[in-house]
Amino acid sequence: MNLSQSLAQHFTWHVRKGKTVSLKILVDHGADVKLQGGEFETALIAAAVGLSNIQPCSLASILYDDIIALLLRQGADVNVCSSKYGTALDIANRTGVKGYYTRALLKKHGATATL
Repeated sequence: MNLSQSLAQHFTWHVRKGKTVSLKILVDHGADVKLQGGEFETALIAAAVGLSNIQPCSLASILYDDIIALLLRQGADVNVCSSKYGTALDIANRTGVKGYYTRALLKKHGATATL
């Protein structure tokens, strides 16, 4: 594993745990939200998977929506495709009502579905 992959996995861990404060600190200090590596391929895909695993209309769903918005504001690539999960939009399309806001946000940033 190279340094870039290690950093991507570390950043993705903060996303999966919903650590918004630490994510904002990492981003403010230059963390690259486009890094790729690990199980989810990108932090954006990890956030979309996190959203898909929670109850709709919960505080956690708002948290993941905020994380996804943060990643998009920082230039996350919306069309990276993970071999296991597809794109972030593919994941959001499978989440039903809880992915409504995320789907709209991803499409606004040019996301396309692959599945």
